[in-house]
Formats: sequence, C-alpha cells, structure tokens
Amino acid sequence: MRFAWIILAVAAIAAAAAGFRLQQTRVRSDICNLEGRRLEVRRRLWTQQLRLGELTAPQNIRRLAEDGPIDVAGPGEPRRPSRRPPRPAW
Repeated sequence: MRFAWIILAVAAIAAAAAGFRLQQTRVRSDICNLEGRRLEVRRRLWTQQLRLGELTAPQNIRRLAEDGPIDVAGPGEPRRPSRRPPRPAW
C-alpha cells in the first residue's frame, strides 16, 4: 500500500513539473514575440526621428521662411487661404 502512495506522489510531481515546463515554454514564446514587436517599434521610431530631422533641418526651415509667412490658426479658428501664388514644382 505504501508503494502505491509513493508512485502516486511521484506521478503528481511529474505532472506538475510537466505543467511548469509547458508554462515556461509559453512564456519564452511570448517574450520572443514581444522582443520582435519592440524591435519593430524601435525601427519605426528611428524612421520617424530621421524624417523629423529632415523636416527641421536648417535648409528646410530656410526654404519655408523664404516662401513667405506661414498662416497659423488657433484651435477653432478657420484657416484663411494663402494670398501668395503657388510655388513652382521644379
């Protein structure tokens, strides 16, 4: 009878260990997926920072200033159409 209890206890321990291993595998898979998503987000952030750097570069600011005044409308204010002629595309 004691032998049956020992076998039952060992089987319960083995089942618990298998459950923990399965959970560990799932968590590792989730970690890998999250790392991939994190890298993707970092790449997008890098691209946005590069684009922002291009838009705020001194030569672009100079070009915008040469084009004339920039119409600024506050929240809720209608935008007025610009009176200057459109810039040539060349």
